[in-house]
Amino acid sequence: MIYVTHDQLEASTFADEIAVMYNGQIVQFGTPRELFETPNHTFVGYFIGSPGMNLMEVTPTEVGVRFDDVDVPLSSSYRDAIAKASSSNIKIGIRPEFVHVWEKENLLLKSTGIAC
Repeated sequence: MIYVTHDQLEASTFADEIAVMYNGQIVQFGTPRELFETPNHTFVGYFIGSPGMNLMEVTPTEVGVRFDDVDVPLSSSYRDAIAKASSSNIKIGIRPEFVHVWEKENLLLKSTGIAC
């Protein structure tokens, strides 16, 4: 059965798999969890989830990526993928519900090189 809706919450609730369309093209097909956790297109990242994913342009560094004055370390597989990319339009997506603020520096983040 194919069900068409513009409501991402409704689609995520009822569907086993979802085809997300942008400008008349399917940009990603997968389970609701796959679309939420690993969006392959900026529209999917913003459209799936409430609130949508925040997307920021980044520049590659030796250890990962940087936006503003924030260095984000990445695994070697992500760094390799960035190095092989044919586009310089690279963005990092951050879901607001996974951002936490602490009064004191978090030791886990300190060990990864990210300071809060």
